[in-house]
Amino acid sequence: MEKEIIDILKEIFSPQAIIERSDIEVREKEGLEQIKNVLYGKAEKTEIIFQDGVRFAVDLLEGHKTGFYLDQRENRKFIKPFVNGKRVLDGFSYTGGFSLYSALYGASEIVAVEDSKKVMEMLNENIRINNLENRIKAIKGDAFQWMRDAYKNNERFDCVILDPPSFVKAKGAKGGALRGYKDINLLGLKLLKDRGYLLTASCSQNVSESEFLNVLNDSAKDAKCRLQIIEIRSQSSDHPILLSMPETHYLKFVVGRKVAMS
Repeated sequence: MEKEIIDILKEIFSPQAIIERSDIEVREKEGLEQIKNVLYGKAEKTEIIFQDGVRFAVDLLEGHKTGFYLDQRENRKFIKPFVNGKRVLDGFSYTGGFSLYSALYGASEIVAVEDSKKVMEMLNENIRINNLENRIKAIKGDAFQWMRDAYKNNERFDCVILDPPSFVKAKGAKGGALRGYKDINLLGLKLLKDRGYLLTASCSQNVSESEFLNVLNDSAKDAKCRLQIIEIRSQSSDHPILLSMPETHYLKFVVGRKVAMS
């Protein structure tokens, strides 16, 4: 079967290489081994891809989610009116997807925070290959702590983007995950100027859209502001949602505007 699939992919796409990334932890719960392998052709450890005029260095063999979060592609394109001419915080930047698109769409300044040393190297490389060293400031640090310190130091932003990794892998851990989402969105709202935009995501399949919206409502209450919802989005259209499988609606992406209490 594997050979047939490879032959079909070769015929349709004429790829330079085909890589299998079956290396997620959940496979072990099913008694399956984790596999990471080049099935066809030759692939460099790091490849340069192009999306919407932006260059990205992608680690195909080690990077999370095949090295790049393709499920956020349409949401990255959606942010233009909210970042143009703005000072932007990208709180969980990973390799800089939202940061680079913010620069592409005219943000005046972007602060990108990333905790992983290895990922930070890729973030800096992506900034370099797009010649954006004077627009994006990459900071290594824990986003929670950095945001707390930034608030105390009177840092403020016109737009805050929060796209954290999944906080919950199992239903039993949902309580802690909801507290985590509450904390980061409360901090994000505090760091926002009045009428600023909060672009916030949850990729935890065990947290429903309604639960995530409730968290945002609680965060706004504690931040003593209102949050006007401009749009609620999901993953890119090439990651379809099946009504018979609620877990496929895993990504929630909310665009809101902070409004001070009158």
